[in-house]
Amino acid sequence: MRILTVGNSFPTAKQNFVHYKIEGLAARGHTVINLAFGLIDRKALQAWKKDHPGYKLSCYSTASFALFKFAFFLAVQFFRNPVRVIRLWRVIQKAGYPLYVRYINFRNNLVMLSLADKVEVVHFEWNNQAVSFCESFSLLKIPFVVSVRGRGVTSQPLVDHKLASRLPQVFEKATIIHSLGNDLVPYIKRYAPGTEKIRIVTPAVNLSGIPCKTNYESGTIRILTVADLVWKKNLITALISFHQLHRQFTNLEYWIIGDGPLKEALLFMRSELKLDDKVKLTGILPHAQVMQHMAFCDIFLMPSLQEGFCNAVIEAQAAGLPVVVTDADGLGENIAPGETGLLVSRWDQPALVEALRLLIMDNELRQRMGKQGVKRAATLYDIQNQLEKFEAIYGEAIRFKR
Repeated sequence: MRILTVGNSFPTAKQNFVHYKIEGLAARGHTVINLAFGLIDRKALQAWKKDHPGYKLSCYSTASFALFKFAFFLAVQFFRNPVRVIRLWRVIQKAGYPLYVRYINFRNNLVMLSLADKVEVVHFEWNNQAVSFCESFSLLKIPFVVSVRGRGVTSQPLVDHKLASRLPQVFEKATIIHSLGNDLVPYIKRYAPGTEKIRIVTPAVNLSGIPCKTNYESGTIRILTVADLVWKKNLITALISFHQLHRQFTNLEYWIIGDGPLKEALLFMRSELKLDDKVKLTGILPHAQVMQHMAFCDIFLMPSLQEGFCNAVIEAQAAGLPVVVTDADGLGENIAPGETGLLVSRWDQPALVEALRLLIMDNELRQRMGKQGVKRAATLYDIQNQLEKFEAIYGEAIRFKR
């Protein structure tokens, strides 16, 4: 198949689940074109291509089409398909954007349409990005898939009224709506009443790159969170909970890997609570180092208020860590409550403390849940199984011939 993916830059270290999907599709012989909004790390891309000879993967960025380059591109597109260029410009003009926004939207939509001419199906990796292409849906002559990954249908539409107003159009025009899990379906139905288009494909990880924990005997109990330092991860509650537990268990450490706008608040709290030697904020680390920390730690904590599914929780289970998560959206589907970890209400901080306390006190429970997590990850979250499901979705969309 020939597939256009629209969303993240490639290669990427942050959303590695998208990276592994794109790489996996190319490895299976498909022709993949990737269109990103951000600039591409050309050095990293060349290194990747050197390590993956023969893969049919091309990468483009809308941001690389600076004014003069876009002027040349526009002339070529007008020569090839003047009707499409004129129709797109008229549609964008009618939307009433400011001049600069009008130019950006026209550029992005035209670049996407030109790349879509080369493929059989388009996959918008994020529904909140797909709304930027509403003006070109009527000009897109091939089927497209749109992914719903959490925030784009749960919390973001509450503050982004443009997103909320355009989601019905995105879901109506999409050939297939991909959701990370069943818990997101009610949110999708707020904007797309029917469910016949929805297909569930959970995230997956590259299991071969995850070392499995073998030593569950530890004098120091280390709790680990890997997350962006943003409101929805609920890390202030996590830090308060750790402070309460530390009063009872002096052999605790809390490691937080990630960065974001809440860093200052967390550092302030750590200082005020006199936990500087117990709470470690590492910042962003390479994926290999994150995996080393998972093997080093004892309990994985994800106390989110809002969550799509969370690949870090999958990786923690694959690494043999027992997990404590809230019932935020897809997290409840991610684990097997009582088997691979403990599930608590996102609004119940005392329950979060008690779940952590139970694992801290019971080494055998940590070990049993950790081993079950390894089995669950191998059964449900292997990247090859996910790729087969996406191949089926793309094939279904192509046969549908929207």
